[in-house]
Amino acid sequence: MQHWRINTETNPSADNSTDCLTVFLLIMDRCENADTNCGNQPDDEFEHSYLGGGICQYTYRDNTNYRIRYETNTEACSITTSGF
Repeated sequence: MQHWRINTETNPSADNSTDCLTVFLLIMDRCENADTNCGNQPDDEFEHSYLGGGICQYTYRDNTNYRIRYETNTEACSITTSGF
């Protein structure tokens, strides 16, 4: 698991679903404790998934056509809003 608050890796990157959740909770300022994985609690608004290759996707629960894709290796971010 990636530790985003305490960097113990030489080249940190997301490589699993828990990492993607942690990144999202930190970016959205939704960490409520000092744990490096933000307590591993799911977000109420977005579902997270790891797509492989350091890519995380966050899907809005109320409208699954709204998705945020974050490529952790390049820090590229894209938003899909089809269906709005």
